[in-house]
Amino acid sequence: MINKCNSLYAYIMCGDFNIQPYSKMYNFILGDQSEYIFNETTSSEKTPTESTKTSTFSNNNSNRKHVIEFDYIITDEKKEDYRNNFIHCLPFASVYKHYTGEPRELEISTYNTCGASNPDYIFYGVANTIISEDIVFVNETSTLSLLGRLTLPSASKIAQNLGPMPNSITSSDHLLLLAHFQMK
Repeated sequence: MINKCNSLYAYIMCGDFNIQPYSKMYNFILGDQSEYIFNETTSSEKTPTESTKTSTFSNNNSNRKHVIEFDYIITDEKKEDYRNNFIHCLPFASVYKHYTGEPRELEISTYNTCGASNPDYIFYGVANTIISEDIVFVNETSTLSLLGRLTLPSASKIAQNLGPMPNSITSSDHLLLLAHFQMK
């Protein structure tokens, strides 16, 4: 099933990911093969020095592969398990383009006294994506199409009109994400 998801099934993943647009983790979710970005306890970048063996997650009760495959690396005297070459076979695109207006300003989904950012996402299954710097080109599948989305403001617009959140108008420090899809 996993190997056929991009052509037979519609899938959507959403939430507060605490990642920034076009970061290594963001690009990984979109389907980019990522190297040296995770270990068991952090998402910091590490450069491995000693390769040991290849491993693939699998379900022992069936022939289905796990969604993520990886090689693992032992890199230090503590023998911590650092993983690299993460690959998944579920290509995604973000509902949001992460920029608004002219001049281009970052869209934000949270604004508080510490700053503004966009850690929240709605990702949906696509045939493929091509990432070129801060532009993502999307080829949708025949099973799921994005029809529209609620626009997110820039930091300057929200600072001018609403101020830091939560406040007397909004009870959360995150804005609502909303998308309209057609499933076929």
